[in-house]
Amino acid sequence: MTVGGVPAKPSYENDRKIRIETWDAQLKELASKNDSSGAATLKTLIDAELAFAELRIKVRQAGHPKVTAWLPVILPTLGAILGAILGGLLRVKP
Repeated sequence: MTVGGVPAKPSYENDRKIRIETWDAQLKELASKNDSSGAATLKTLIDAELAFAELRIKVRQAGHPKVTAWLPVILPTLGAILGAILGGLLRVKP
């Protein structure tokens, strides 16, 4: 896949698009052959892919609360440390 003549960086979304197009072609071929065993195999592959996609979504969602839970602890601490350093450096000497 290219974008403006430059090869596109491989990504999960681009890979899924290619797989969906491949599965669509396989499904049309199976429909023309009336092959039920091939359809069952294709269904199993698609179910596995959907389970993997759902897992990726859950992993992304699970990482978000970790950041939001620690952010209120880390930011004020960093602010206090930087304030103390800057206050010490900018202190007016009598």
